[in-house]
Amino acid sequence: MTSIKIENTPIKRGGNNTVLCAIQFTNLEPWRTIQRLGQFNTFLSEPVPDGFSYLIFKGRDVSSLARSIEKAHESFRYKKNGRFLIPIDRIATYPLRSFRPKSTLSYQHKRVDVLEIKIPDLFPLLLWKYLGLYRHFIENTGFDFLYTTNSNCYIQPTKLLELVQRTSRLKTFAGTPLRAGRRNFVSGANRLMSRDVVKLILDHFTEIDRGFIEDVSLGDFLVKRHLKITSLPTKDIHSMEEAIATNDSRLRELHQVRIKTKHSREIEDVKIMEYLHSRVKYGK
Repeated sequence: MTSIKIENTPIKRGGNNTVLCAIQFTNLEPWRTIQRLGQFNTFLSEPVPDGFSYLIFKGRDVSSLARSIEKAHESFRYKKNGRFLIPIDRIATYPLRSFRPKSTLSYQHKRVDVLEIKIPDLFPLLLWKYLGLYRHFIENTGFDFLYTTNSNCYIQPTKLLELVQRTSRLKTFAGTPLRAGRRNFVSGANRLMSRDVVKLILDHFTEIDRGFIEDVSLGDFLVKRHLKITSLPTKDIHSMEEAIATNDSRLRELHQVRIKTKHSREIEDVKIMEYLHSRVKYGK
């Protein structure tokens, strides 16, 4: 690993809007293979337009025992009686209520910066993983917007950059609208926030409810502060047949496609990502 210098991108108050695309990564299968063979062999291998940059962010790797506990925890979250976890998680994470993780931007993988957040990479700690990203975004970059996505998503940077040119630099909270009970939020796999919103989160993160999964907690916090959710276009693809059936005009207008096959994801997701890239780049 080679250390690199962290460079700030100036905020262009009078010019075009700029965006940092941060890809959330966990060092587990199938995500490891999907990113290595899918993302890095498709859109991450292409030149990026001015005003746009990628960043991969990850937490610290954990032991197999910690993964087993995480798996048991998450299996309860989505059961009918999973609500009993809410007060437990609030109590368990109380010592972290004012913790803003530091991070190290220490190496590049195929020209893409990799940011390690100083927090164990566990699902119940996902909120703090994102807080580490937000801290880096505010303290070490000057981008106007932060866009977050996952390692199973295909991104078209020119479309994302075009999107932010039509977007206000103030109070933007946009993405795929979802609802969990009475709580409105947007998916972390397709979420766009203006710089002031990211700073708002950092300044008041102790007020975020720690009893829910990260995107639900964050969305609930921002909606209660009267931020309006703006819907962003996206498409979930569950099979190669569905990818083939997507027409060219629809595909070319999307800044993001989320691939969600059910079986052999490290194989099928990669194949679909390669197919989409071939159509986007070569029209095939």
